[in-house]
Amino acid sequence: MKKIKLASIFVFGILIILILVDFLLFGPVLNAASVRAVNSSAPEISLTYKNLASVLSGSDMVQDVPKNSELLLRFYNSDFGALEKEYTIRKGVVQETKDSKIKADIVFSLDSKYLVGLTTHNFCSAIQQARANGDLGIDIKISMVSLAWKYRPMFKYRECFGF
Repeated sequence: MKKIKLASIFVFGILIILILVDFLLFGPVLNAASVRAVNSSAPEISLTYKNLASVLSGSDMVQDVPKNSELLLRFYNSDFGALEKEYTIRKGVVQETKDSKIKADIVFSLDSKYLVGLTTHNFCSAIQQARANGDLGIDIKISMVSLAWKYRPMFKYRECFGF
């Protein structure tokens, strides 16, 4: 019984230390109000399939993607169950792709109905709404430990995606 109490205290202490290290190294989590936009210093731009890659490529969020990382953003039409567009996201670069064999660390699937009315200033709130409605899929292809370590520069955006 004494070993269990000691172990519980040890685990609790480690947890507190990890929370403090996270706060000191990565700062506070940015909430939806503080991450109002993909790039809040730029003017508000409506996102479409034609400009999505170029606008997101210049965004702070995409600039913070770690080197040697690859994300995949898929837009699908829920009415027809069809894939409409796919984009690969690497550090500072977003490109439309047609290669279904991409080995992305994370695959985001978003209902294309959210593209209508999506702007650089409502990006996080639209993503949070999609997640709340079950219209955002997030498929993590690497271990949670690898994810936490590799994507630590992006922790400030975790609330934007509902983590």
